[in-house]
Amino acid sequence: LSFTSLVCSAYCDVTMKLSSAGVSLPNDVICNVHGVRQEFLQIGRAEPSASRGDTRGHDKADIYFVGKAVFPKGWAELLRLLEGAGGKLADLRIDGFGSGADFEEICEQAAGLQQKGLARLSVHPEVDHADDSLRSCSVLVNPSTSEILCTVTAEALAMRKRVVLPRHPSNRFFIDNFADRVHLFEPNSATSFEEALRGALAAGLPEPLTDRQSEMLSWEAAIERLLSAA
Repeated sequence: LSFTSLVCSAYCDVTMKLSSAGVSLPNDVICNVHGVRQEFLQIGRAEPSASRGDTRGHDKADIYFVGKAVFPKGWAELLRLLEGAGGKLADLRIDGFGSGADFEEICEQAAGLQQKGLARLSVHPEVDHADDSLRSCSVLVNPSTSEILCTVTAEALAMRKRVVLPRHPSNRFFIDNFADRVHLFEPNSATSFEEALRGALAAGLPEPLTDRQSEMLSWEAAIERLLSAA
């Protein structure tokens, strides 16, 4: 047994896991007990012209990625998928945002893809996900499979965006409850990734979240799930 397993077994009546991704632990219960700030839901409820506006200018990307600038947090997968597409996605502009230890190397690899005509990925320093500069971005791509559950995906859904995600246990909550705006691809498949990305763009602005969907993303509902699961 690992040290974590020993501690959980000895001191925890219930071990809460946000998804089935990752290792099993003693007494574990699978339940998403995470929510998003009300600000994200308010952005999603606003009229499209008010919430998205023209804040980024027409030369900005519709597709974006937000993640800590270290390769295991989705950047390695994104770069690999874009390269694997062999230039088939070079007509689509993608903006990536993040800060971290691998920022410079990520920028270099993204520039290399552009020089080879394989992708148009621009990497920028970290910004808050609710920042005005991201309002007009309509599709979040989040290829990460290293998380138990990706908060940035929940935030994007709250803001009435479409999301492109790998078919992975960490995304089960989103697949089950937001299927009308989740576009899945098979991990490590550049062809599947391209289809999902283009499908999300072609689908356009999704309908507003239902009351039930909005509630599921709130911290109030997350706390209720925690109390019920415990």
